[in-house]
Amino acid sequence: MRIFSLVIILITHTSVSVGQSIEERIDILPSLISQYPDSVYQLALKLKSDSEDKNHMNGIVQSNYILAYILDDVRGDYGKAIIYYLEAIRYAQKFNYEKKSKNLISLHKNCGVIFRKFKAFDLAEEYYKKGLEYAEAAADQKQTLSIKYNLSGVYFDQDRFSESINLLDEILDTSEVGSKKYYDILNRLGLSYQKSNMLDLSISTLNLLLEELPLANYKMRGYAFHNLARSYRSKTDFDKALLYYHKSLDEKRKVEGVNSALFETLCEIGETHFDMRNYNESDFRFSEAESLLSDIVKPVKYFQMYKNQANLFYSLGKYERSKYYEDLYSDAMNEYLRIQSEIRETDQRYNMDLITKRYFAEVDKQERIADILMYSKLTSGGLLTLLLLVIAYHRYQKIMLRRSIERELIALKIVD
Repeated sequence: MRIFSLVIILITHTSVSVGQSIEERIDILPSLISQYPDSVYQLALKLKSDSEDKNHMNGIVQSNYILAYILDDVRGDYGKAIIYYLEAIRYAQKFNYEKKSKNLISLHKNCGVIFRKFKAFDLAEEYYKKGLEYAEAAADQKQTLSIKYNLSGVYFDQDRFSESINLLDEILDTSEVGSKKYYDILNRLGLSYQKSNMLDLSISTLNLLLEELPLANYKMRGYAFHNLARSYRSKTDFDKALLYYHKSLDEKRKVEGVNSALFETLCEIGETHFDMRNYNESDFRFSEAESLLSDIVKPVKYFQMYKNQANLFYSLGKYERSKYYEDLYSDAMNEYLRIQSEIRETDQRYNMDLITKRYFAEVDKQERIADILMYSKLTSGGLLTLLLLVIAYHRYQKIMLRRSIERELIALKIVD
């Protein structure tokens, strides 16, 4: 009956009735996020306000958690989400309640996800490891496995492949055979071996993945065949590489909305044929890939295809066509460098904010990041700034600590 009454409230967008206690709302709201995220968001703001008025600590933690989750998982407003997550962590660490450990595991894990998304790898590692401490202390095997898998991704992103492999080997034995996580672990393990040039291990791991994967899992089978082809190509076994690239194409074409994945496989087929001096086939595959460019997001790696086409037509003696693609490649790279320059200038503006200490002075004085930054009044553009400032603040603290240690070592004449 309580859930039904709250659903009626959600549908009509009215405030929570006086009869609904804070604990009742804490119990009900999370289960309704998937159906009514916008209405739950408004009710969570009301829950947060009521909890603060009554100094109800569990209500403050859970309302911040709900708000963060909706902003993160539903709306993609990561800058605002991270502040709510940090507020939830801050309050959760201050008092004991039934779900404290469970909350702290998830909150640190979710922060790690966002920081990794923005390539703040030091922070991602820090928050994952803290979440892992809580998970292991609580003997929560599911979260322990999940966080270790996420942490292996942070290592992989930084080319720390041996650390990634060690973690993945450790959790492979504890994962349920046939589960999605089991397949994900095998796939990343195969890639980590590949990046470490341990090609035979990569091939055996990816073959195991393909043996275990259901035939109907077209998407993951497409990626697994593609990665297997790459390992054979690295061994210069071009015939097997082409065999598995084409198997990858067959699987990927069974899935809608994977033009980026098709593009990548077609490009690498073209490159493989070029390596084999099958120039006509290489041209055909590059042309197929080029036809997909208008439908995909184009990071810089996609424009390497223009360079490959320029090389191809130069080898064929078609110099005008070669110059045409060389110019396309040059234009694409210039645009990429222009965007990177703008990003660097933006980073410098963030650093100026740090230098003037407009952010840090308020943190020291108020000790409330959420209130300081007035997150409820920020525009969407300001939210990204806010996230980057949070990342920069953590880095600033580490730099200051390192400089302080360096000064002490110099004073002791341990270092010059």
